[in-house]
Amino acid sequence: MDTNTTISTFPNNTWGDLWKLDRPLDFEAFLKLDLLAAKRNEMQTIATTCIFNVGGSVSVLAST
Repeated sequence: MDTNTTISTFPNNTWGDLWKLDRPLDFEAFLKLDLLAAKRNEMQTIATTCIFNVGGSVSVLAST
């Protein structure tokens, strides 16, 4: 297999698959991949949950 060819498809769309690749990535294909959007949504969900939990706790303490 030629190691200078670029990969334009990703087998399972996971970060682990990207780390295991021994060939350069096709940047255009990588940008179209939903993997980045999924990670961004996961981080937004975590941040939003933390903000609501802390804000709710402060509100309860202030109300008492």
